[in-house]
Amino acid sequence: MPLYFAYGSNLLTPRLRARSPSALPMGVASLPGYRFGWQKIGSDRSGKAALIPGRPGGRQAVWGVLFSIHESDLAPLDQAEGEGTEYHRREITVQTIEGPHACFTYFPDPGRIDPSLSPFDWYHALVLTGARQHRLPADWIRLLEDVKTVPDPDRVRASRHFLLLEGLEHGAVHRH
Repeated sequence: MPLYFAYGSNLLTPRLRARSPSALPMGVASLPGYRFGWQKIGSDRSGKAALIPGRPGGRQAVWGVLFSIHESDLAPLDQAEGEGTEYHRREITVQTIEGPHACFTYFPDPGRIDPSLSPFDWYHALVLTGARQHRLPADWIRLLEDVKTVPDPDRVRASRHFLLLEGLEHGAVHRH
């Protein structure tokens, strides 16, 4: 089964499973040489998760979760991520406690970057809750917590997304 590195809202297992029902968390991973930003222009014009190349010689890394996904779930995940227009699927190597793992993730299209963006409150909550759910490093969670968010003017959309968070316990990972 392919391995997928989630670093944005797909960190939240229920969100990812809505897109790829076979997704199973394999553990925490980091992607060296990159930094995290909220700079990808979303279809709703808010900031979405983006992998940004790090400074040469820097010690940056983005933290996330490695998931195994059944081959049949790749097309729906590509569609949800806007593969080919919004994001581009690329092969990468992440670091885990067991060592390096080849996997794939989604990089934002270079034409869809705007450093002035902020995430909507609900999107930020999905990312932060997913990071807590999988017990990403405390420093990483603090970095995520310190982000300026904006309320979504579409309260129906915001409510729909906040529903994903109802009933989730901080730090709990549901494995099947």
